[in-house]
Amino acid sequence: LPGEIKNGVFTPGGAGANPFVVPLIASASIKYPHMFINHNQQVSFKAYAEKIVMKEVTPLFNKGTMPTPQQFQLTIENIANKYLQNAS
Repeated sequence: LPGEIKNGVFTPGGAGANPFVVPLIASASIKYPHMFINHNQQVSFKAYAEKIVMKEVTPLFNKGTMPTPQQFQLTIENIANKYLQNAS
């Protein structure tokens, strides 16, 4: 699987491949579709989303213990909700 290590976390390569960023961008584009019309804005938002999501997610993996898939999903949803609420 192509990709790279960013902040000590493997991130798969390819368009839309980051499993941490895709749900956040999908939720934001549904809630704020007018903000995603311009391709340059999409690229900028994706880069910003990746930066903030990786900042939140990296410590979870650096602790050396992996959460269950259910715990991880809940954590990701809480992170996304925090940023979506701040955008409102």
